[in-house]
Amino acid sequence: MRSRAPYRRPERIASAGTIISAAPASERDRRLTMRLDTGAEWPVERKAWAESGLNIGDSVTTADVQRLFDAEDLVAATNSAARLLGMRARSAQELLRALDQRGYPEHIAHQVITDFLERGYLDDAEFARRWITVRSELAPRSNRLLGRELKAKGVAPELIDESLMEADLDDVETATRLAEHRLERMRGLAPDVQRRRIIGFLERRGFGWDAIGAVDRNLLRNLTGETDEEPD
Repeated sequence: MRSRAPYRRPERIASAGTIISAAPASERDRRLTMRLDTGAEWPVERKAWAESGLNIGDSVTTADVQRLFDAEDLVAATNSAARLLGMRARSAQELLRALDQRGYPEHIAHQVITDFLERGYLDDAEFARRWITVRSELAPRSNRLLGRELKAKGVAPELIDESLMEADLDDVETATRLAEHRLERMRGLAPDVQRRRIIGFLERRGFGWDAIGAVDRNLLRNLTGETDEEPD
């Protein structure tokens, strides 16, 4: 089932003029519509309007209207970012992409990310360490695949290298443990089938032939009776 695309805020283009009205569609509506004498109109949060200092009859420049938009977008983007982080941890780049997908202006999204980094709500080093720990516990995989996953989430290469070095995971040990666990679920299958499936499984978990070869020599070949020894 395909995931639903997130709601994207409509783009608003500021313009100058004189404010002729600012009224909600209903008493319960938390947004009102600000109209200029030029015919331009935009939905605006009541709170943003109240805090803007603008009044009906004021002549506004494009910059005045843009400041109103930015103040409203900043509050909305901050709330959206907090909700996203409440769902699960994210890297700074991953959160930035999510805000972009929801239609927040680039300068607003970057402002939110900078604020969250300064407050410690975002920490890519901690995110990388936690990602490696959780993935290694729940679905072990190679260092190479862990690195690729973190790169896809926008974590800086140096942080990825540092986190993997700190985790000190051995690909051969991980691959061997995975193979042993997998073999327990393959009892009854022909040895050559077990060996083929284990090798394919390890490949999908990102292990290179150094680790897979070690597992094959130390574990899998015993299934089929193969040996590295030269015949007499």
